[in-house]
Amino acid sequence: MSAQPRFAFFGSTGGCVAAALALALKGGYACSALVRNEDKLKKMLVERGVEEATLSKHLLIVTGNIKDAAAISKTLKPEGTPSVVDVAISGVGSLPVFKPNPLKPTLEDPTICQDATKIILEAARAVGGQPHLLVISSAGLTDKGRDVPIFMAPLYYWLLAVPHADKKAMEKLIEADFAKLASERAIKGYTIVRPTFFTDGKSCGLESVRVGSEDEPAIGYTVSRNDVGLWIFEHAVKKAQELEGGKVVSITY
Repeated sequence: MSAQPRFAFFGSTGGCVAAALALALKGGYACSALVRNEDKLKKMLVERGVEEATLSKHLLIVTGNIKDAAAISKTLKPEGTPSVVDVAISGVGSLPVFKPNPLKPTLEDPTICQDATKIILEAARAVGGQPHLLVISSAGLTDKGRDVPIFMAPLYYWLLAVPHADKKAMEKLIEADFAKLASERAIKGYTIVRPTFFTDGKSCGLESVRVGSEDEPAIGYTVSRNDVGLWIFEHAVKKAQELEGGKVVSITY
């Protein structure tokens, strides 16, 4: 890893990733971001206190779709750089749909997370290099017991059945790649972040965030998108040189 690590962001107009990206830019880190609407991203970052001069100096925006392999490749290995980024951060998602049956909500794109992750892995392998991959998943996916409050479990399983299936498939893709021989992997390591229900409130600070593991999850109700982004910045951006192996973390208040 280089002395000053570089970062790629996917799903950058989502609250968690936007918060992490804004902090990374204000911290002086070189970043690339894949978005469909460049103006929307710039507006969001300026509203988060990122100066125009900082955007021009530290951010490369690639305009495209998350299912466009060429655009993903350009984000992972920007033109003129000698290698892929050190860390790729993805918070890709889709909007909920409550029709035709409001009792069985789905998504506009029910396989967006697994599709995007598959292409990110393929692109990383194609451009040569093994970034650490961090993805935002969801609480309620553990196979090792319960990681949500007991009376919230039915709501998770009803309301989030479709996105959970997608995120579970995403996680399995990442774990399967990392299970390969080191020389055959698309990624050097991974971090799967499983937050509880999101709120759009202001950051409460890192001291308010409880973090657990796959074996000992932090069980709670909600967490702010801003604080998920803050945790990602503190643990995956500022400590990029320390990232290794594969791990699952749960995040909540």
